Amino acid sequence: MSRHRRPLRFLGLTVLAATLLLAACDGDDDPDPTPTVTATPTATAEPTAEATATQTASPTATPTETASPTATATATPAGDTNYQVFFTREPVPEDPTIVYASERSANASDLPGAAVVALIEGPTEAEFAEGFRSEWAQFEYSGEPCDGEPFEVGVEEVTATVRFCQQPALSGVLSDARAEAQMAATLSALPGIDRVVVLGPDGNCLFDASGENLCLEADN
Repeated sequence: MSRHRRPLRFLGLTVLAATLLLAACDGDDDPDPTPTVTATPTATAEPTAEATATQTASPTATPTETASPTATATATPAGDTNYQVFFTREPVPEDPTIVYASERSANASDLPGAAVVALIEGPTEAEFAEGFRSEWAQFEYSGEPCDGEPFEVGVEEVTATVRFCQQPALSGVLSDARAEAQMAATLSALPGIDRVVVLGPDGNCLFDASGENLCLEADN
């Protein structure tokens, strides 16, 4: 009589399946598995300008202020005094008595002689470039000087008398009038002088074409 074993095989399979199912159920009762922590990449901060490169400010050129050119006052040496010398200025005006002042300095003891010398020397280069002219600087002088100078000068009361030892070569009525105005304005601007007389080597009035020496009269 033959035995049937198939039911036992099925039983064994059934037991095995039950065992596996139980193991699976036991696994579900375990606590949640510890999640695997995935490291989040740390954001790398963008390098700052200070870390990567030193920021160099754009060089700003600081302009050097240049003062507009102005006339520089010349310091007067100790013991000297300032005075004015008067010239004609181009364009030469029709009125020959119009003159313009320019500054000079000299020792007070040398005045008024230094003022006459300033007229004979004429304007400086800068003044000449600005149109200043002196008739006395344009004259030619002939004859013997007095003590090395073409003139001598003295002051009596309020009158300054300039006598030229060397004869200026006068060049016409208008030129003579300008020269006379320059001398009169320059010397009468000095303290204590109100009247100016200009003589030639012969003692006559230099600018008196009449020959009457009108310049010697007190009213002139």
